[in-house]
Amino acid sequence: MMIYTGTSWSEEIQKQCADIGVGMMSSPVDIVHPDKIISNVSVSCDNGAFRNFRDGTKFNEENFYAWLNSINRKIDFVSLPDIVCGGIKSYELSKRHVGNISHKKYFVVQDGMTFDFVYPVLSECDGCFIGGSTVIGKQDGWKWKIAPHFVERCHEIGLPVHMGRCPGNIRGMFAAQNLGIDSMDSSTLMRNQRLWRIPKLNQWIKEQRCIEVD
Repeated sequence: MMIYTGTSWSEEIQKQCADIGVGMMSSPVDIVHPDKIISNVSVSCDNGAFRNFRDGTKFNEENFYAWLNSINRKIDFVSLPDIVCGGIKSYELSKRHVGNISHKKYFVVQDGMTFDFVYPVLSECDGCFIGGSTVIGKQDGWKWKIAPHFVERCHEIGLPVHMGRCPGNIRGMFAAQNLGIDSMDSSTLMRNQRLWRIPKLNQWIKEQRCIEVD
């Protein structure tokens, strides 16, 4: 499972991320432009919808595309514009932007959506991004309940699944791994200086596999 965290200006921290295989998740509201991140750190791009949700503002389409078009480095994927907990309104917004993004694009699932409902748009994308409501810091809420459903169905058609805003503790990341999530992001790892958890998580996964074999 690939893990992304927040960005940092520090080249030392960027190199640390590269050494432990952690990527960075950038967004239009991020002060660190993707081109300022060293090339051996994987970068994906969020659309900034959570900031809109938190601040009670509307998605700024012009700013999003100006930022996206300014990126000159390789990026792993871009999350389609969406509305946090927006249901059908989020679906309709994402649908309008599918043909506008040349990078690999992930459709963002929000509360109330099912695989069969979003399939017409999801099938035009390169992956599924599980958003939606959650209990902060815990493996609870709509996104965790719906994740197994989307992981199973998306993998059947060859699409990877990303989980947004995953808990940055070892138990939460391990839970995402066990669900079959292909990648996840957690700003906690960078914001609270918890990058040391990644090698510990990898060791824990290795030990669990050894126990299963025994």
